[in-house]
Amino acid sequence: MHHRPVLLISIALFLAPLAIYVLTLAPTFVFADTAELALAAATGGVAHPPGFPLYLILAGLFSQLPLGDDVAYRLNVFSALAAALTAPTIYLGLHLLLRSEVHREDLESEFRLVDHAPPATAALLFAFSLTFWQQATIVEVYTLNLAMTGFLFLLAAAHYRFCRMRAPRTWVIVAFGLVAGLGVANHLTLAFFLPGSGLLILLAPHQRRGQRIRSVGISVSAAVVVGLAAYSVLPIRAATDPILNWGDPDLGERFWRHITGWQFRTSFRPGWNTAWKQLGVFAHMAWTEFGPVPLILIGAGILRLTRRGPVILLCLALCFLVPFLWGLSYDIAEDQETYFLIPFLVLGVLAGYGAVRGMEAGIQRWPTRASRWGFAAAAILIGVSPLPLNWSRSDRSLQMEARDYGLDLLETVGTDAVVFTRAWNLYAPTLYLQHIEGVRRDVDVIDLNLLRYSWYIPYLRQSAPRTLSGLDERIARFQRLQKIWERDELPAPAGHADLDSRYQRLIAGMLTEAWKANRPVYATRNLIFENHSEHPLSRCGVEFATPLPETIAFRVLPPGERIQLPDLNLRNRWVRASSDPISGRVREEYLVLWLNRGKYFEALGKPTQAAEAYQKADAIPPGSKAAREALTRLPR
Repeated sequence: MHHRPVLLISIALFLAPLAIYVLTLAPTFVFADTAELALAAATGGVAHPPGFPLYLILAGLFSQLPLGDDVAYRLNVFSALAAALTAPTIYLGLHLLLRSEVHREDLESEFRLVDHAPPATAALLFAFSLTFWQQATIVEVYTLNLAMTGFLFLLAAAHYRFCRMRAPRTWVIVAFGLVAGLGVANHLTLAFFLPGSGLLILLAPHQRRGQRIRSVGISVSAAVVVGLAAYSVLPIRAATDPILNWGDPDLGERFWRHITGWQFRTSFRPGWNTAWKQLGVFAHMAWTEFGPVPLILIGAGILRLTRRGPVILLCLALCFLVPFLWGLSYDIAEDQETYFLIPFLVLGVLAGYGAVRGMEAGIQRWPTRASRWGFAAAAILIGVSPLPLNWSRSDRSLQMEARDYGLDLLETVGTDAVVFTRAWNLYAPTLYLQHIEGVRRDVDVIDLNLLRYSWYIPYLRQSAPRTLSGLDERIARFQRLQKIWERDELPAPAGHADLDSRYQRLIAGMLTEAWKANRPVYATRNLIFENHSEHPLSRCGVEFATPLPETIAFRVLPPGERIQLPDLNLRNRWVRASSDPISGRVREEYLVLWLNRGKYFEALGKPTQAAEAYQKADAIPPGSKAAREALTRLPR
């Protein structure tokens, strides 16, 4: 192998995607888990299950670098760097596998473009695929996960190549195990890549089988254990009582529940219904991730490997199928696409093999220097073809909606307010804004979904002690049953009904104690209007007046109490539509708010204020039919 061109191409494949990612980088946190991950990383906390200890370590260090004033922006840069590292690992891994083919050992130098351009095609296709690119611009664990996956692919390919040369290197196997352990300590789905990549190591040619299994097994196992030691970070951090201590994963039962994702066990639903739903997600991704042209290369790559690399095809098939089958069984709401990222990395590699077949066929038919360079250029053009297709949907450079959503709540509620919610995409931004930036620390925002878990009340005792004041007895009774429930030892249905009753009494206590202290109380729409009989605030047994659309959260008043709605100026104007589905749902909250304010003022006989509210609703893309109809009936 000529090292100089390989090095130069690897550097180019790192810098080019990195430049694109930085241009499209989000300026701050976005919706879903980004604000919570940034908070946990920057403050030495513990993130949601399974904890992501490797990410917390590396992102925590990166958050201290002097890159702008926003911690979340620094971690967005970290995601971009991890994503950019993935491209050269794909290129190098495929390049090594191609150089391992027997017929290439004596290949003339002028034909070696075939060993460089198609691997670069595979790397670029995945680098600019839609979901991966979107993850490269935000605070998330998935680009680090794919970088580690890419390194595993590279190390397995390197071992295969060295064994073909009859010069195996022990350090490659040890590095494979270490990366595997560290990768699983970042995200559990990396474990699904190990059967296929591990089989490629075991089936590497020119090894004695007995020695292979013993030496590989011992070396890899020891290195994996060392890598998995990163999980010790979670109990160490939990012992320091950080701001965010999700799950409080000490060395006992809570630690095991946390790292195995016990909280999300109900999302694992193997069966035809879940499989068909997730298969629809994958089918949609298959059409949009790379674009239609590269899909042809995937089939060509499979055909080539069937004839010339059946062992490699078997290993890649396992690398694809195991995480793919997991993705078909895991029904999660917000980021379903990310669970198919590893299969799409494998598809990118297969597309690279398809480009090899195309170049080889073309060069055999037109064996000139110009044609070789022409076919290489065509392969690279196919590699970058997703770039223009996915730019608009991946560009987050103006995406401030999540930050403004949190500010629109915190800046508009009353002094010393208590806000009840179960809207994670509102609650997570408030966590970040209050604890990282110190915005409106007088406001207590309570997530009633998280209240179901035992770690959350200690967090509230630290961050919102006034809201729990006077409720010690109710809290103690609730926590006794809560801990039994978390051990799956609570008898059903009587025990579950008793736990739910105590949960409702605790919510009722927080609500009434806030009223007694003359603190303004708010609740988000999903607690009081949607499916009324199932929502905690509606079932807690406390009567309240019709909630008023004072701000993003509705004002909750005792029966008979009345207030005048103040003027409302919000940051989020929603002047443009977004391809982010979460953003679309949040935009609906603003639309409902302005429609309700319009109805409120209309009922009070204030047509000017009503018209202003309806106009703001109508200005939210794509425009509200209800707002336009309301404006036509108002007196002019």
